[in-house]
Amino acid sequence: EQLISTVNWYKKIYGVTSSSIIISSLPTTYNFSFISGVFQSHTINCTYQYLTPDKIVQYINKCKNTYDKIIVLANPLILEILSEFTLDIGEEVKNKILIDSGGAPLSTTAIKWFRENGLNLREGYGLTETASLTHFDIEGSNNSIGSVGIEMPGVFTKLINIDNKPLINIDSPNVGAQLDYNFKNIIKSHTTYQTEDIGQLDSSGRLTILGRSNDC
Repeated sequence: EQLISTVNWYKKIYGVTSSSIIISSLPTTYNFSFISGVFQSHTINCTYQYLTPDKIVQYINKCKNTYDKIIVLANPLILEILSEFTLDIGEEVKNKILIDSGGAPLSTTAIKWFRENGLNLREGYGLTETASLTHFDIEGSNNSIGSVGIEMPGVFTKLINIDNKPLINIDSPNVGAQLDYNFKNIIKSHTTYQTEDIGQLDSSGRLTILGRSNDC
């Protein structure tokens, strides 16, 4: 149920259909957006393509008229490669592309550069092994830039002051259950998780990640 709920969230934020393609250049287990990409392609019956980073731009140009939406699951290395070829992709393709940064924190300047060059780069947030997706920048506007966006349905976020640091506390229907040593019995079930991430919430409920509690 949690996986299906999460995949439905990704379907909403990506806007994919059976005529879309999800492209990855990293192992499926890199983080939860990659796991969900595979699962989503299966449940929606869209195309999933694994490519080495140097082949992404070439492949997008080749298949640009085949798919209604092109989702690229990225990380900083892939974004660096994409940035070198951004202007060669073509205007007709740029409107189809949505790049998920894969949870890698990026500067506002970098995000603006990608968007100004037609690549719709978005950021999200989640507790990969614990609660997967919790936030995503659905609106992709100048107001939301630099944030990880708003909460997914059923998720509640608050900041708990610990050692004078506003740490993110997440209540989500997708928080994982703790199992015993044999992975057979649930020994603790809850929906709330206290993170070590420092955050900031704006008046519209957008979350910005400021760092980790052990940062100097």
